[in-house]
Amino acid sequence: MLAVVDNVIRLKKDTVPPLLVDEIRDELTVENPAYHQMKMLQYRQPQKYQYLKLPPATITSFDEAGNTLYVPRGFKDRLAELAVAHECEVDWRDATIAFERISDINLSDDITLKDYQRRGLGAMVMKGSGVLIAPCGGGKTVTGIGILTTLKQPTLILVHTNDLLTQWRSELASKAQLPFSPGQWGGGNKDLQSVTVATIQTLIRANPQELRELLSKFGCVILDEAHHCPADTFMGVMNMSPSKYRFGLTATPERKDGLEELMYRVIGPVRAEITDSDLVAEGRSQLCDVVDINTSFYTRFGADEWTKLLAELVKDGDRNRLIVSKVVEDWQDGQFPLVLSDRVGHCRQLQQMLKQHGMNAQLLVGDVNRKQRESIVNHAKDGLVDAIIATKVADEGLDIPNLSSIHLVSPTANKAKTQQRIGRIRRPMPNKRSIVFDYIDVRVPSLARMAKQRRSMYKRWGFNFV
Repeated sequence: MLAVVDNVIRLKKDTVPPLLVDEIRDELTVENPAYHQMKMLQYRQPQKYQYLKLPPATITSFDEAGNTLYVPRGFKDRLAELAVAHECEVDWRDATIAFERISDINLSDDITLKDYQRRGLGAMVMKGSGVLIAPCGGGKTVTGIGILTTLKQPTLILVHTNDLLTQWRSELASKAQLPFSPGQWGGGNKDLQSVTVATIQTLIRANPQELRELLSKFGCVILDEAHHCPADTFMGVMNMSPSKYRFGLTATPERKDGLEELMYRVIGPVRAEITDSDLVAEGRSQLCDVVDINTSFYTRFGADEWTKLLAELVKDGDRNRLIVSKVVEDWQDGQFPLVLSDRVGHCRQLQQMLKQHGMNAQLLVGDVNRKQRESIVNHAKDGLVDAIIATKVADEGLDIPNLSSIHLVSPTANKAKTQQRIGRIRRPMPNKRSIVFDYIDVRVPSLARMAKQRRSMYKRWGFNFV
């Protein structure tokens, strides 16, 4: 079986047993959760959704043209297993791109990787591809820098927000020795260097030929927050990269839609995992106390009418006054609270209410520009902010070590989202106590069930209930 590996794996079908071709097609086809979700909506609300065009029922990760079957590079290990099962030898032809090692790329002298970070780095480098899982505070950024300084290849680091772009460039400047300033492709700048941080959004706007030329300049590509990879834009860029080395970093591989398998198919399987217990044992993360706050909120809407439910929830005056009173009390007890809501308008309302209580509550939402966000984060680190009110912009890339409590005011049962959000307050500091305030809407059955699921998560993570 002839298999040429470059940006994807190209199989010559006339060298592959027909039954194996069928099995490859079958394994690289999954049901589309968006299709089933839309079908359910059509069933429950036919007048509203009956004429809406349905998405495809399945998602395929392969393509075919003539005698060539194209499969994603992350499928390589599984393809080798299938070939053995079909008693078929694989003639691998490596057409990926690698360059001479750049000897001047090194880890900074004052940076010493933890044992678990070195183990993760070694597993990734040895395999040349795959995913590293590390919780918030686990040092996935510094481990990524360790990977690129070990391989010493021209490296492209892919991120999906300007905040992460700024954070990565700052980390590279402080933790890597480079004979040049890290490049930036996005956020208003297009400066290409042998180590460049780029936003997916900027790359995807380039025409395909320009994008291929840019990607061909790198022997290593690292995708941060790799759980976003199943999105078409992320997969499109990653599948066009011919780099020999391809890695993904994530704190939360599980996705609500269950499509994390698509990430592994594009990047490769999990090669290393830094666990929460590793961080606690090393004193790099601390356990949390959980405080349950029962609300009096009630609505007739259920989870199948989520938008209407959430609209009523964020406007509930009694609930908002309860949140504000608990945040003020928390602040007066010496904590630095992070308040998270899924609605920007809700964040703004809570900010105004907290300001009326004399708190310097700062807003981190999507329409706060990059310079303002950087200023708020720096002031927060210096102790000049009393509380941070944020939306999902705080889910990834928010690094304020002195945040000590979190108020989860929007209901969710999403494990990945909850774990990432709580990770923002778990960075150890002297005399710091990490507290989770979980707002439970006990009178709404669907929201009470979500709270029960969150409680199960807290138990698994070893949190204390107070």
